[in-house]
Amino acid sequence: MLNDMEVIEELYPEALQKKVRESIVKVLQARFGLIPEDVKDKLEVITSSEALDVLLKGAATAKSLDDFKQLL
Repeated sequence: MLNDMEVIEELYPEALQKKVRESIVKVLQARFGLIPEDVKDKLEVITSSEALDVLLKGAATAKSLDDFKQLL
C-alpha cells in the first residue's frame, strides 16, 4: 500500500518535483544568501526524484555554495 507522499508523487510528479526544487533554493538562500541563476537553471532540468532528494540533503549540509554546486 502506498503512503500519502508516494500517492502524490505518482499522481503529480512534476508538482512534487517543483516543490522540492523550491525547497532546495530556500534552504540555499537561508544558508548562503543570494543564489545565482545558473544554479536555479541547473535545478530546473533535473527530473529524477532521487537526484532531487540528494540535492535537498546537500543543500542542508554543504559547507559552501561551491560545495553544493559540485553536486549539480
